[in-house]
Amino acid sequence: MKFAVPSIVLAALAITAFGASIPGRGVATSTVRTNTAADSTISYSTAKNKDGSLSALNHRGGESTLITSGENNDHELILLGFNLPGQVKDTSLITKCILHVPAPKKSPNKDYKLAAYTASSNWEESTVNGATRITISQAAGSTNVQKGHNPSNIDATSACRAASEGKFSMFINTSGPKVEFNSRSSGKQSFYIDITYTQAAKS
Repeated sequence: MKFAVPSIVLAALAITAFGASIPGRGVATSTVRTNTAADSTISYSTAKNKDGSLSALNHRGGESTLITSGENNDHELILLGFNLPGQVKDTSLITKCILHVPAPKKSPNKDYKLAAYTASSNWEESTVNGATRITISQAAGSTNVQKGHNPSNIDATSACRAASEGKFSMFINTSGPKVEFNSRSSGKQSFYIDITYTQAAKS
């Protein structure tokens, strides 16, 4: 004997599966995408420019390339800054943040790892350098990249939840090999983030 599941039950199950709001719950989940508001390569190297000044003091915001490297005594990190979207009224409502890592402009011919770290947002793209006192508070997430493959996305939820005064930042570090990406100034695909948050459901 066949039993037909009422269509109203199927509809309810479908709504539940996709995480949409259900009458009576009072909350809904939404996702908003935001691009970087600022980015820069930050050098902590002791190397010097031709004029004898430290390369770590160079202002590299606005360049077309972002670099992270730990090779040849280099110590370069990628610094990303985001504005918290206006729809997200409270960081405690954030359930997930996924950092989309673009295909590298140049990558090593071997396996490597990329890691994201929550950073303070007391910097400006036009003036930030290795002397800027940016605080790193905790590891946010990472991705292992196999030789010849592109990086996967990184869970950066803790970085989003650490937003202050409508801004949040993160450093991207490599396990050693030099990796280059297009910056937001390049006009090509760069880093962006998807923020999933809860809100009161519309009646």
